[in-house]
Amino acid sequence: MENLTFLVIVLFLVIVSFTNWRLGLFITLIAGFIQDPMRKILPGEPVYMVVFLGIFIAASFAGAKVNNISLNFRPMLGNNQSLNITILIFISLVFIQSLVTVITMNSIILAGIGLMAYLSPLVIVPIAYRFSNDMHYKIIAFIKFYIAVSILNTAGVYISFLGYDWKILEQVGVGLIAYSPMGEQLVLHCGFMRSPEVAAWHAGASACLVILLFVSQKKIKMHNWFSIFLTIYFITAIILTGRRKMLGEIILFITFFSFFLFYFRRGTSRLAIILLCCGILATLMGNQFLLENDFSSGILPYYQRGVSVGADAADRFHVMAFKALKWVIIKNGFFGSGAGIGSQGAQHFGGGPNIVGAAAEGGIGKVTAELGVPGTLLLFWMAYKLLQHLWFIMLQINHQNKNYTLLVYGMVSFLLSNAIVFVTAHQVFGDLFVLFIIGTIFGFTFSFQNKQTGITRKNNLTEIKIIS
Repeated sequence: MENLTFLVIVLFLVIVSFTNWRLGLFITLIAGFIQDPMRKILPGEPVYMVVFLGIFIAASFAGAKVNNISLNFRPMLGNNQSLNITILIFISLVFIQSLVTVITMNSIILAGIGLMAYLSPLVIVPIAYRFSNDMHYKIIAFIKFYIAVSILNTAGVYISFLGYDWKILEQVGVGLIAYSPMGEQLVLHCGFMRSPEVAAWHAGASACLVILLFVSQKKIKMHNWFSIFLTIYFITAIILTGRRKMLGEIILFITFFSFFLFYFRRGTSRLAIILLCCGILATLMGNQFLLENDFSSGILPYYQRGVSVGADAADRFHVMAFKALKWVIIKNGFFGSGAGIGSQGAQHFGGGPNIVGAAAEGGIGKVTAELGVPGTLLLFWMAYKLLQHLWFIMLQINHQNKNYTLLVYGMVSFLLSNAIVFVTAHQVFGDLFVLFIIGTIFGFTFSFQNKQTGITRKNNLTEIKIIS
């Protein structure tokens, strides 16, 4: 009876997502947050629950197509033919490498994991691009909704730290264990999510987006300063998960955001200073909180581990981006082992580190292991062209629509910080829900490109050209 009720509810929400595809994005977001706790309480913790939200993504996509909404990359890329061709070549390579996986591993599931990991943005980004339909306040509404649900979700990390032994708070599979700089063994808290890595990513993303909304306000009112305490709430949760790289993501986000504010909007230095002060204040208040509270002895080892991120970040980036590639190529060959073999979740179906090697832990290593050296070089080229296109969009918005400049700068900063974190570890970026959030931010950013504007180069300088 319970299973039947659940299926009826899912079917109803799928129909709603199909008939109202914009509302479907909100339903997908909720599904992303509830799929992990649902997996924990189901018998056997079924792995297919990690793609539960994919049902609603597909329903929203189909609903948009039925309503004759164009869902391709051409409008988003404007006259950037070079980037368009690069993306098409990359898609072709992924399909070829997925076929290699089917042949060598005799596994359609592994090939499907590879296709999802690399190509799911092809579905998510266009929907998000069309979502605002030139009404960009909808983007702010979506971000606020994500933060609101994330506040509730992150509470699970605190509940777990306080010692509540509920199955819904346990890690899926073998629990992760880490150590503080003093050698003390730490149990990493995941809250309602299936792993500390996923919980930390959403807390980090939420902290970045809280800062984004705070800084992008036209007038900063008294209640907006609550954002500082909310940022501390998410940062402390990250510390309790023990996943330090997400603290690095926030630092990178603040750095990029501050740079864009100073570079593009020299008259808004006040906002840039506020942004930096928020980061400093959050750190100082968090430090004071940890030292003075009665349970500081319990949280202090987590804090010590968290603050060590700066000392280890540069070395880890160098190892994962460069030194490990030699061993990845030796293990998987120049042309790689096939798409999906080293992706997150592949370990359940005969893939994972045992096949591609532990050196492929970093994002670049994972791509090299699966798509080979040609795929890695193509990824770097595509990343360069995407970065160039995002820069053009920021130039455009700075010239034509100053109402949303800060929002665009913040979203680009979010994408760049995640790209760098991906280099050091790819696992969380194989999660469909994480890809959904990143894909929506990509689509939202592309939506600020003026459809009647082209961007050209002249004498090595970028200029805006009206092509109406």
